[in-house]
Amino acid sequence: MELHTQFFKASEKEATIAAVCRLDPRQMQFREADGRNNNVLTILSGLFDHNGNLISAIEKAVDIEMKDETMAKLMNAGTLAFRTNFPVATGSYTIRLVVRDKEARVMSALTGAVEIQ
Repeated sequence: MELHTQFFKASEKEATIAAVCRLDPRQMQFREADGRNNNVLTILSGLFDHNGNLISAIEKAVDIEMKDETMAKLMNAGTLAFRTNFPVATGSYTIRLVVRDKEARVMSALTGAVEIQ
């Protein structure tokens, strides 16, 4: 799992932080059912201020149901990416990303920092 952050300033005081989660599908497990490769990812992104106070949290449940052909393309590409946007004011922030893989029954977490001046 990787966490990439970037920001876009709309004005001197307003910006948007994008937290991009990249996952390697070759490290994931899939359950085969009805001719599809299935998994459910739960992605939780938390935005904290410079004092560690939670500002916002966004949870996404991603249902993956791929045919074998699509799965083969994904394995060759080697990456799944999911993006979460947070509207913010200028300042220092911490992003906490937690991903749960339902089929493998594992969780992974990363933390990153962003400063917007």
